[in-house]
Amino acid sequence: MMRLGKTAIAHFASQVIVSIAGFVATFVIARILGAGPLGTYAVALGLLFWLSVPTNGINSAIVKRLSEGKRLGQHLTVGLFLNLAVAVGVAVVLILLSGRINGYVGADVTYLIAILFVANSLYSTASSLLTGEHRVATSGMMAAIERVLRTGGQVLLLVAGYEIVGLL
Repeated sequence: MMRLGKTAIAHFASQVIVSIAGFVATFVIARILGAGPLGTYAVALGLLFWLSVPTNGINSAIVKRLSEGKRLGQHLTVGLFLNLAVAVGVAVVLILLSGRINGYVGADVTYLIAILFVANSLYSTASSLLTGEHRVATSGMMAAIERVLRTGGQVLLLVAGYEIVGLL
């Protein structure tokens, strides 16, 4: 029971860190860029999240199957290859439609979105693996570290003048 309590506290603390880092990032980005570029970033980020729906479904299946404790290697392998296939397929379609995507977003960011989509798919798969193996605290800490590093990198790139590209 003590281990469960420590895990819950660690996961809660990591989620607080993620929330604070997200709030700070939004505040700093809005102050540095202003409303227009922040809106462009929001559209790009919204597109990225919308594209992630299929891989999120696969990740939920990975968590469920791994948590059952049967045929772990098979479930992980199939989930990883499915996510990789979807990620590469979506990235190729994005690149083929880059003119339309750039017009929709309002900036020349299609290649960055494609790269981020593949990276996010791999990261989410790793997080799902940890959660499915009942290592929720580790998964939460990984999310907190990722968010803090991403926020710091975004702020540094913004200060360096990269604007929307620095955010993605």
